[in-house]
Formats: sequence, C-alpha cells, structure tokens
Amino acid sequence: MSRPPKNPFDQFMEECEKPCNSNADSYIALRLAVQRNPIVPEKPQIGTGTTTRRWTSYQQVDCNKTNSKTLTAFVSLDAASNEKIVTATASLENTANIQGVTGPTLGTISGNTVPVSYGFNGLDKVLGNCPGGGHATVVVTFVVQRQAPIPQTMPAPSESVTVTLPNGLSLKAAIISIVETDNASARFSANCGQTVLETKVSGGAMSAGNRTELINQLQYRLINPGGSTIALKAVGPSDGGVYDIDCVP
Repeated sequence: MSRPPKNPFDQFMEECEKPCNSNADSYIALRLAVQRNPIVPEKPQIGTGTTTRRWTSYQQVDCNKTNSKTLTAFVSLDAASNEKIVTATASLENTANIQGVTGPTLGTISGNTVPVSYGFNGLDKVLGNCPGGGHATVVVTFVVQRQAPIPQTMPAPSESVTVTLPNGLSLKAAIISIVETDNASARFSANCGQTVLETKVSGGAMSAGNRTELINQLQYRLINPGGSTIALKAVGPSDGGVYDIDCVP
C-alpha cells in the first residue's frame, strides 16, 4: 500500500535542519550581526529640579550676656544627582528672652557650606535677678538644584477618565469614589453582599474610556477575594444620576 504524498509544509520542515554546531556559517553570521548592531538601551530623559534643606543650630544666652558667633552651615549633596546649592537664606526661629538682635547674615557659599553670622543679647537683670535665660535657633535654608531621570508615564487614552485610588479602600468605597467624580451615586444589586463589598482593592492610578469601564476594572484589583472570582457589571448613569452595580460570582 503506497503512502499518501507528504504535505508540502511538512516536507519543508523536514528539510530545514538546525546547524550542527556553533561554528556553522549561520551561527557565525548571526553572532557577527549582533556584535555589529548591539542593542543600546534608551537613555532616560534627565530633568532638573530644586529642593530645600534646612540646617539648624540651637543657641543660648544668659542675662547681661552676649552670644555672637560665625558658624559654618552645611548640607549633604549627592554627587550622583549633580546636586549643587543655588542659594541660601538665614533666619532666627523660636526666639525667647533675647534683645539687641543682629543678623543672621550669610557669607559666600562654597561647595556645600556657607558661613552664617549672628548676635543677640540676653535680658537685663532686674534687681540682680535674671528673668530668664534667652535662646534662639539659627536656621539656614538651602535651595539645592538636582538632576534626576524623568519617570516615563503611559499616556492616557484620548477622552479617557483617570482616577487615583488610595490604598486601603473597600470595593464599595472605591466604586462610590469613582461615581462621585460624575456627581452620581451607586446602587448595588443583591448579588453584591457585604463580604464582597468590604473586599479591599489595590490603590493607584486607573484610566478607562468611561466610569463604567473603571468600575469593571476593579474586579482585577481585588486583594484576597477569598478564592472566588467576582465579575463586576456596571451600567449607567441613569437619568437620575445612578450607576447600577451587579456582582456576578
């Protein structure tokens, strides 16, 4: 009995042989192609921003005494982020029982330091008694410029609705927070029992074409739903501004 003719595709696959070893011409060609055209990862975009950092020094003074100094204020800078001090300001905070204040004034910024000069007197003694020791906090606020990669974000679909849910919300609270962005309310079917509605959802940003799609997405953000699969079906809003929610087990 003669065999039926082979399918052309099967015959083609039988004739396709894997190269016998890594020195075969096809392997060498592939290796050279990869070496000559390496895949270079895309460099992240770098953005420049500023942040503020504070340096403080608590100073005291007795009655009929003077506290006048030049201190060196400083902050830590991250070389990996090309941080540098742009400017700085000085002030006195939490002052009490002092007088004759001078300064504080700043000198020239050098690297991550700047000299700060200040002076103040304690209160005068009254009949030989000191009404109370004085104190103040010298504060230098640095404005630091730094560079950091700009986080890549996926663009939201055109004409989409985006909400950001905080962590710890229940399913019911998450649905209500979504419909309230449409000045509407939610009506839950009998299938949506208390256990289901109290299930926690993962927080974060969500985007969809409309709010019903957002609500339906919540079924994929349930945390420990008890091993059962819950399908959400949202319809609305109705003319009365109500979204009807059904929970299909």
